[in-house]
Amino acid sequence: GLIDVAAEIARKEKERDNLANLIRGKESKLGNASFVERAPPAVVAKEKESLEEARRTLDSVERALTELRAKQK
Repeated sequence: GLIDVAAEIARKEKERDNLANLIRGKESKLGNASFVERAPPAVVAKEKESLEEARRTLDSVERALTELRAKQK
């Protein structure tokens, strides 16, 4: 009872949507053969690492949303 569950759900949903957009952008960038061929390997590796981190964060946000929705019922 210390948090406003509905407000926290709304905040997490916004975070989820932002992460999903970020992931789509990074997947698109890494799916562009021209970028992958021309960019320095370190830049490509950093993009891949950033993409994986965003995916892990998205998974965490999704789990939090599931828990919050369970509390709301």
